[in-house]
Amino acid sequence: MPDIVTNLLHLCSEAPAVEDLLGPALDLVISATGADAAAVMRATVPDWTVLAVRGISASAMPLDLAAEALEGEQVASGDRWLAAALGASRRGSG
Repeated sequence: MPDIVTNLLHLCSEAPAVEDLLGPALDLVISATGADAAAVMRATVPDWTVLAVRGISASAMPLDLAAEALEGEQVASGDRWLAAALGASRRGSG
């Protein structure tokens, strides 16, 4: 299993923007977890925006499960998928 923390830190130091980090980070997550697919999505009312996806097409993402995780503020599971909401950093406050 690769050292995911070291590799993620390395990616962070080289990525000019968050968007450039997401795809390679998902590659590391899939490698470290043995998952078949992974994605990062953003809720943009009334739709979802797929920011990065690996191992599956963006149109095949279980959006209802992502919505359940976001609304319930906890991990949601169904049909071999896990979904969790990621919090945003609030830099510069305080």
